[in-house]
Amino acid sequence: RTLDGSKNPTLTSSSAAAKVLGGLIGVDNTIIKNKNSRVTDFNKAVEAGVYQVNLTNNIPPEANGPTSVYGNGILIVFTSIEFIGQIYIPLMYLNIDNIYIRERNSSDWFKWRKFNGTEL
Repeated sequence: RTLDGSKNPTLTSSSAAAKVLGGLIGVDNTIIKNKNSRVTDFNKAVEAGVYQVNLTNNIPPEANGPTSVYGNGILIVFTSIEFIGQIYIPLMYLNIDNIYIRERNSSDWFKWRKFNGTEL
């Protein structure tokens, strides 16, 4: 429930409540956005968002993604003042065995690390 202009309680739709709550916690297209774009070079995906990766069977070396990994998936990018984090999730039917994580400080990318759900 919320209050209307006269301070009377009124029912609020779930979509309206979600929009307000999303704005308060920062998920209303400000922190994580669907970038609606495809990644061809992981090093250039530096704005926070969710990106589509649609490369060949395996990610080619020039794409700067994790090596020997299926090239269709989702890339999630997080940013802060001097930090960029990337999480790559290969989507090969229902076989999602690993995700891949890396970060960049102000200028240097660190190597990709494989996470299998129990070990990093």
